[in-house]
Amino acid sequence: MKLFVATDFRTVKCRGRFYLASQYFYIIKRYREQFGSVVLCSRYIECDETEGLFNIDDLLDGFIGVKELSEFLTFPVKKKIEDEVRKCDMVVGRYPSFAASVSASVADRLGKTMYAEVMADPWDAYWNHSLKGKIIAPLMFLITKKNVKGADYALYVTEEFLQRRYPTRGKNVGVSDVMIDRMAEERLNEKLENLQENVRELTLMTTAAVDVAFKGQQYVIKAIPILNRFGIRVKYCMVGGGNPERLKKIADKYGISEQVKFLGVQTLDKVIDYLDQTDIYVQPSLQEGLPRALVEAMSRGCVCLGACTGGIPELLPEECIFARKSAKAIARSIIKVANKKSMFNLAKQNYEKAKKYEDAVLSEKRNAFYNQVKKELGFKGV
Repeated sequence: MKLFVATDFRTVKCRGRFYLASQYFYIIKRYREQFGSVVLCSRYIECDETEGLFNIDDLLDGFIGVKELSEFLTFPVKKKIEDEVRKCDMVVGRYPSFAASVSASVADRLGKTMYAEVMADPWDAYWNHSLKGKIIAPLMFLITKKNVKGADYALYVTEEFLQRRYPTRGKNVGVSDVMIDRMAEERLNEKLENLQENVRELTLMTTAAVDVAFKGQQYVIKAIPILNRFGIRVKYCMVGGGNPERLKKIADKYGISEQVKFLGVQTLDKVIDYLDQTDIYVQPSLQEGLPRALVEAMSRGCVCLGACTGGIPELLPEECIFARKSAKAIARSIIKVANKKSMFNLAKQNYEKAKKYEDAVLSEKRNAFYNQVKKELGFKGV
């Protein structure tokens, strides 16, 4: 069986070979193992450095790449997509995505089976990105809504949010793309034993790129002076790539630069180490599907707070959800949970919730859906 996979994640091209970051590598590997043959359509960048990346040449039977999203709308690229889709049995569109939207249109015209994977909300993704994004957001919202509704099969990373906003007539399942290994309960117990009765010093953490405003770290930074006035001293650690100058300027403006730490890109093992030293993990995003970083923090026994965005409210109790774009709301949430009883109960609750997202649990559910798709399409196996 041959898949045509259309997505907007960036592939790296280095000396004629193609690479992906680990999260995306395992997605393509999973398609290959389940369905046998994969043609990838995505953006790409050329780079001389591949440290931390995985080569995908052996996983692909074809590649259509563009450097700019607008190229997906040009005749030469559309023609390449059509030629490959004609030879494929099923088109997999990962939304939000220009590539998926164009490919879905071709698949519909050619009568090909369409499989939609809804990873995030296109409206939030584009509206909170830039001025140009605000122009594109309504169009991408409507196109995605139409494509997902008409898909033969759909997989959502949320349990409710994306299903409500982008319903489908096709057969569907809710399975997160989070991959969490089995967790050690001893680590949770250690963390709980070290809780102080009156919490006046806290370590906060967010894992996300630091050079895009829709990740929301600026609102946590702006909450720090409010916490200082209430006698709660925090250190805010940010893990993630990108240029931190924008956020550094905000910290400088509020006079709290010494309380803000930029840790850059880290390995997963190192991220886990940082989480084990974190009291409260904050996810202030303005757009999300179901954030892997938040589930990882929950699995390490962190108290977690998150904005009312995407699938975040599916993960956390109501008292841990704050209004988007509000430093005051973030500060109020931290003040409310900064006591031993609350932190003890929330840490245990998060740990238990995260068990639902262990890789073995999700893989079983996802594979059952894949098997249903293959059976209905008459596919016997790789």
